[in-house]
Amino acid sequence: MAKDKNKNMSFGQQVKNLIRTYKLVSSLEPGYISTKLCRAFMGSLSSMIVVFFSARVIDELTGDRDVHLLVIYIAVTVGAGFLLKLLSKVFGAKEEVHKQALNYKYELVLSEKSRELDYEYMEDGSVNSSINTVKELSGTSGEGFMRHEQAFNFLAGNVSTLLISLFVLSGMFITSDGYEENFFTGGWSLVIFVVFVIFTLYITTALGDKLRKIYYTRLGQSSGSMKFLRYYAEYTDIGRAGKDIRLYNQAPAVSELFHDAYFKNNFWKKVEVICGVEFGLSAACSSFLYGLSFLFVGLRALHGMYSIGSVVLYTTALTGVTGQIVNIFANTVRQLNNGEYMQKIFDFLDLPSKKRVSSDHILGQTDCEIEFKDVSFKYPGSESYALKNLSLKLNMGTKLAIVGMNGSGKTTMIKLLCRLYDPTEGVITINGTDIRDYVIEEYLALFSVVFQDFKLFSFTLGQNLAAAMEYDSTRAYNALEKVGFDERLNNMEDGLNTYLYKQFDEDGVEISGGEAQKAALARAIYRDTPFMVLDEPTAALDPLVEYEIYTRFNSIIGNKTAVYISHRLSSCRFCDDIAVFHEGKLVQQGSHDQLVGVRDGLYFELWNAQAQYYAD
Repeated sequence: MAKDKNKNMSFGQQVKNLIRTYKLVSSLEPGYISTKLCRAFMGSLSSMIVVFFSARVIDELTGDRDVHLLVIYIAVTVGAGFLLKLLSKVFGAKEEVHKQALNYKYELVLSEKSRELDYEYMEDGSVNSSINTVKELSGTSGEGFMRHEQAFNFLAGNVSTLLISLFVLSGMFITSDGYEENFFTGGWSLVIFVVFVIFTLYITTALGDKLRKIYYTRLGQSSGSMKFLRYYAEYTDIGRAGKDIRLYNQAPAVSELFHDAYFKNNFWKKVEVICGVEFGLSAACSSFLYGLSFLFVGLRALHGMYSIGSVVLYTTALTGVTGQIVNIFANTVRQLNNGEYMQKIFDFLDLPSKKRVSSDHILGQTDCEIEFKDVSFKYPGSESYALKNLSLKLNMGTKLAIVGMNGSGKTTMIKLLCRLYDPTEGVITINGTDIRDYVIEEYLALFSVVFQDFKLFSFTLGQNLAAAMEYDSTRAYNALEKVGFDERLNNMEDGLNTYLYKQFDEDGVEISGGEAQKAALARAIYRDTPFMVLDEPTAALDPLVEYEIYTRFNSIIGNKTAVYISHRLSSCRFCDDIAVFHEGKLVQQGSHDQLVGVRDGLYFELWNAQAQYYAD
């Protein structure tokens, strides 16, 4: 995603983004736009009907004073006003329902897109920044999707009032005989009035547009502050940094940084001034145009062209026309300028999936042999290889341990195996066929994986194991028993229906890190796939429990193919084969006894570095 893609966006692109935004709204919540327009029209019509019949009442009071007509006018005003207000409230209630549904569906679209993205995007710094920006635009900043919704809300009312006001003003040109013909009632006064109105509207819209450009420029300058505010909100979450904040007395420092970021360069004060000037300009324009309209209509009425009631009616309508033209322009410009922010959202939604392919290859789940053939890999944006010229075969039913120092390429190899990334060079095959030729969902169904940074949901224990809302109780219990979680399970009042953590249930259970790791292992067992991939699966377990897991390693894995990463070389003795990685390369391979016998090898060095502490 290009960082400067949105600079100096053309008017044509702004229009395209605006159209696409409306299409997005219509596709997410089809009834939203029509309901909003109906609500706005009913509200505008209700106000104008009151003015229209009030003018009729004034004319009747200053004319024949027909009581029957007065009663009719008043009855129609009250009745029609009540009916239209009622309809406006009904549509308003429907609009609120649509709005809530729209916001929910929009958040769901963003969430689904995040879940469907190829994993490589998640570790790409520029994409991560863009994703955070999209979240920001969907939340508190008021730009992006939320700004469009607000501007459209105003725009619907503006257009409705303008159309109704124009219809009412058509009566100005249907005049009766008997008025005095002079300059004020002639065509030139109308021309001069229109020229004044156009000139005022031009000055107002031009200055308003300039102010809004300054506003958006200022908003763009705030991106650094907004990023810090987002980080501040996440960091101070009690579940993340509560202990550190208290133990290291970080609260004053964090509060000071927050204050500096929020009030840096008086940003919000400057934005407030810009908004104040824009609103003040709009109010001054409205007042001037109202006075000008009143003068124009009043002078014509003074010479008998309009009735007294018509002065009220036409003055209100003229003010409505001029005011709404300014508002329509302002809100349209807001939506067009907002296209630059919507572009960031569209860039995110348009990120392509590179790994989902249509294929005639059928992948069975038995007798699978995977082979790395001269595979090299660089992470996106990196110039150095994380893995170089790796050739390695995983035979069905074997247990392979992968060892090496930090940064040697062990986890990278697992990410490639699981197709979280594709090789930069070389190929990975399964039964001789490139794994990229298979649909990724079908390929991933072969693996049960436990990474170091695994996550458990705040759902029930059974749902966590199944990674679904429905689960097989017997199968879940057996998986937990294999990893030694059964005793803890028996102490849970609701058993497999016990919620983990307290986000969704105040009676949820806070399990320890070791218990969570057991649950993650049980989840991998429950999945029951041909391949088990374990990246430091016992790192959070105490030595006795770790030993218990290892002694039951074969019964846990069964006849599955296992790939096992560990820094504790004592655990590797349970595996058939050991691959030693160093600086992104496979430097040794063999059984424990074979490798420990190579005195000048890296495995011997690592083994003895750990064994001496146990010997001492």
